[in-house]
Amino acid sequence: MKLFNNFRFALFFSFIGIVVISFAILISIAVPRLKTIEVSRESEALSQQLFLSANDFSRVLARPKELQGLSLEYANILGNRITVVDLNGRVLADSQVKAAGLENHRDRPEIIEAREKGLGKAIRYSATLRKELIYVAVPIKKDGQKIGFLRFAVPLNYATNVFRLYKSVWLALFISVIVAVISSAWLARSFANPISRLSDVAKRIAAGKFENRFFRRSRYEVGELERAMERMSQYLRITFDKLSAKKSQIGAVLSSLNEGVLAVDREGNVILANPVIEKILGVTEPEIKGKTIREVVRNNEITELITKALRTGERVREEIQVFHPFEGIFDAHAGPVLNEENIVIGVVCVLHDMTDLRKLEKIRSEFVANVSHELKTPLTVIRTNVENLLGGALNDPAHNAEFVKKIDKHARNLSVLIDDILELSRLEAKKELGPFTRINMEEIMIKAIETIAEKARQKEIGIVTQCPGEPVIINGIEDHLYRAILNLLENAVNYSDPKAQISISCRREADRVKIMIADTGVGIAEHHLPRIFERFYRTDVARSRELGGTGLGLAIVKHVINLHNGTIEVKSVEGKGSTFILTLPIVT
Repeated sequence: MKLFNNFRFALFFSFIGIVVISFAILISIAVPRLKTIEVSRESEALSQQLFLSANDFSRVLARPKELQGLSLEYANILGNRITVVDLNGRVLADSQVKAAGLENHRDRPEIIEAREKGLGKAIRYSATLRKELIYVAVPIKKDGQKIGFLRFAVPLNYATNVFRLYKSVWLALFISVIVAVISSAWLARSFANPISRLSDVAKRIAAGKFENRFFRRSRYEVGELERAMERMSQYLRITFDKLSAKKSQIGAVLSSLNEGVLAVDREGNVILANPVIEKILGVTEPEIKGKTIREVVRNNEITELITKALRTGERVREEIQVFHPFEGIFDAHAGPVLNEENIVIGVVCVLHDMTDLRKLEKIRSEFVANVSHELKTPLTVIRTNVENLLGGALNDPAHNAEFVKKIDKHARNLSVLIDDILELSRLEAKKELGPFTRINMEEIMIKAIETIAEKARQKEIGIVTQCPGEPVIINGIEDHLYRAILNLLENAVNYSDPKAQISISCRREADRVKIMIADTGVGIAEHHLPRIFERFYRTDVARSRELGGTGLGLAIVKHVINLHNGTIEVKSVEGKGSTFILTLPIVT
């Protein structure tokens, strides 16, 4: 039935249907009316004939043969069926059937009515003639007295007239349908085309394509509808452009925020999520939009925070910890969104990443504790020896020099510690570092080896160098790179047994230089490796302090290498030695 889904065809067939139904109604009304008119006309004609003929039949009523002959004569002249009945209903003569074979007519409706009113009429089916007849009866009188009844009957021949009427009606109907088809097609097109255009325009508007103006104007109310649609299209286009601009601005703002933003409606369904919150929750906005907060957020603290803000209508702030998809600490704010009637219609939750700040606070706290501890040890030794000297040991030639040496040693360690702390502070702040210049790393290595050579000779440790024999140039700060190489060589000497061997080598690999410093010393246990570059971290605290270490050397090395866009890694086996590998970009 797709044909009737088209407005033009529906309108076309509606017009045709109106014409056909109108003619059907006309026929249904006209045919019964025609029957009534025909019956009335025939009855009136028969009544007149009866009244004119009754006197003739009264004269021969007592003579059966003459009565039958007169009935036949009148029947031939008038074309009617003629029946004569006495007062008791017995049939005396009939123009079409033998009177002796007919039943008593005393109870016939037309006879009863004629007896009572002087004229009787009836329409019924005749079992004798097997057709529908119109019966009209009048009394036969003689000297003013009723002596019998005369009845005329004719077939109800309105069907012939109806057939003629039907023929005319069908002809008229055929002509009307042709005219209706032509006019309906024209009218349907005239009415449907503007509606179809409006439908197409509405579909384009629904698809976001707005019409500026209509190029064709229709008449009547359709034209007004087109003008209204045109104004609506222009208004929607302006409104849509404004909303699109606002949406783009809001999207740009949300995307540029460093905080995670999550918005839900009054039912707790997600309506907005910016890229940062997607990263925090490990989801994307399309897959969580429209879902409840409990379905998409795997953190109970965030869920409870938003639920509390929805329930109380008040701002809520808490520091929460997230473990999936990554570990982090966030300062969470959940604020209700109110409508004009101050009814809560949603909540906006903002998560500010506090992870780095908390890590820095922890590092600072640990750093302060470590510095305090590292400073306290030499100061305590210095103070104890000073007290001993002031207590009388100053005048004891056998021991006073020993106290002074201890004070000097720990004062030097304290000075080295302070220098390392200041150096590390400058590296972290990237201030007062000096300019970057072209440096030959082979010369830096040789300089560091020369500095540590005397200490290595005291322990009979050999240092083997392997370099390409050609300059290896990088951009860097010479003093810091020298300090980093020297720290690693000094650690290798300090933690190697006497008569051990240390190797330092460098080689070019594409656009980088790789420097390796290996020893055969005590090595580093595997569980210490992830933390050896932390401040004040020592694998052997007692031995480190005995050797004058501050626990900051490797932290300084790592900061120097990072400053030069390089990397550092360590490979070590406990009891067999360690290898530190530095990778730095070279100047091509």
